[in-house]
Amino acid sequence: MESAGMKDNPEQNDNDVCLKFFHNTVYYDEAEKRYMVKLPFKINPKCVPDNYSMTYARLRNSVSSMSPNESYMEKYNAIFIEQLEKGIIEQVPDAELTEPSHYLSQHGVIKKDGDQIKVRCVYDGSAKTKGHISINGALFRGPVLLPDLAEILLRSHLPKILISSDIEKAFLMVGLQRESRNYPRFLWLEDHIKPLDPDNIVTYRFQRVPFGLICSPFLLSGTIHHHLETMATPLSQCLLRNMYVDNIFHGVTNFKEGTTFYKGSKSLFNKAGMNLCAYASNSEELNNFFDQKELTKTARIQKLLGLYWNTDKDQLVIRLPTTPPPDIIWSKRKISKEVASIYVSLGWTSSTTLISKTFL
Repeated sequence: MESAGMKDNPEQNDNDVCLKFFHNTVYYDEAEKRYMVKLPFKINPKCVPDNYSMTYARLRNSVSSMSPNESYMEKYNAIFIEQLEKGIIEQVPDAELTEPSHYLSQHGVIKKDGDQIKVRCVYDGSAKTKGHISINGALFRGPVLLPDLAEILLRSHLPKILISSDIEKAFLMVGLQRESRNYPRFLWLEDHIKPLDPDNIVTYRFQRVPFGLICSPFLLSGTIHHHLETMATPLSQCLLRNMYVDNIFHGVTNFKEGTTFYKGSKSLFNKAGMNLCAYASNSEELNNFFDQKELTKTARIQKLLGLYWNTDKDQLVIRLPTTPPPDIIWSKRKISKEVASIYVSLGWTSSTTLISKTFL
């Protein structure tokens, strides 16, 4: 550890150090209209290996698995095109390619939902070569600033009208300061139709906080806390108490209070460069109002912290796994996976998994 620049100080609390570093470095960029943060390194970032060779090898495997299906490659490439257009990533200038940096391995995850196929990009901040540290190992995790999940679920049952909303692509709404941008680099094909080779490689880097780094959840929650505490309004304090990661819940008693909350919360997060969206409630009148304002049709079945919320009937639904085929050969691993998929914070499903857990 010491050879990598890491020294243990028993009087030093990692969370306190990380929090102090965050507050000393975070700022609001008037030109970008968003908050800018630095990656909280435990060590000199120059001590972190670049992982270029491993990243290139993993890219080869990823391209090999997706390239037989043109639609997968099209959807995957479209992710990077969209992020380039929105300023989430940028191409690294040739003059800066030799600067100290770290390359994140990435791969596509394909999910089939009925007739629709969704492709998303996953970054691996824990990847490392033998004898070296990963970028996640070199970063502070940061303190957990989230309120208790069970308390939020219980409070969500109290109001006459419950409103839920989400921060759109929350992690990608927090900007990275220039000093940190070379450490979440990644590789992709310059032309996704052509095969992978050194002449068909382009190097990108993140201008926003990527999901996949151990510090990303803290940087998001820390930024939101910093913003809402800076605003210091009664609504901002209420939001802090009833927000979990990028999900926000708020109770009102009538339509007028609901519209006031919509305007106030929307404005608060706009000032942070974030878009609060996907508003939904158990009030048909408010849902119609949200649909008009957001120019979209809100789904009447909403996810609510691991539960499904039918807003028309104002019912919470717990979805259990579908009945497995009769010829399945069970193993302890399969049973453990099945049991782990049934989870609700308040323990409402405990009786359904008791026999399986006893068996395990």
